[in-house]
Amino acid sequence: MLRIGKQSISYRLSDIHIDYVNETDSSSHIETYIYVAHIDYIAHNAQEIKPMAEKEPNTTATQGGVKVLRVVNFSHPLSEVAVEQLGHPEIENVRVQIDLDAPVASQIVKIVDAVETPLDGTTAGLAIVLPGMSEATAYILAELHGRMGGFPNIVPLRRDDEMGVFVVANEGAQSLDRVRRAARGRRA
Repeated sequence: MLRIGKQSISYRLSDIHIDYVNETDSSSHIETYIYVAHIDYIAHNAQEIKPMAEKEPNTTATQGGVKVLRVVNFSHPLSEVAVEQLGHPEIENVRVQIDLDAPVASQIVKIVDAVETPLDGTTAGLAIVLPGMSEATAYILAELHGRMGGFPNIVPLRRDDEMGVFVVANEGAQSLDRVRRAARGRRA
């Protein structure tokens, strides 16, 4: 992923995926380069990445650097606009009905157990639409993290008042694992 300001671009170099982040602190004019490489490949400088990355852009990255092939929807059914924005992925709608007079955690376990999509971290292009109830969302994220071994990709939705429907937010589908990795760098 190349991020300059608010723009992101992902690159795939054969079977090696490299995230390249260039952040500029406008107050001090300091540029920071961070390389995150998978499959034990280590990039040593920007010159090594840029020429290779420019030759072979990842054309499958469509939403915030996350290619959405399948959606597990724990919210209301997605609007036609949102489905189109996501590229018409397979969608599994999961009913989330919470009894607030009973323990929420055990209800969430049953809800997630009912999901047909494999939630073991092996489903490529999986993204989650979270429910609007914050307590249910927190438990679902904890349950999914435990089952998947990491945080899922999410599809943030925003209400479009002109159309009267929820649409995919401008930033597109997001990897919560990337958010977590970035936050680890800010740990005290």
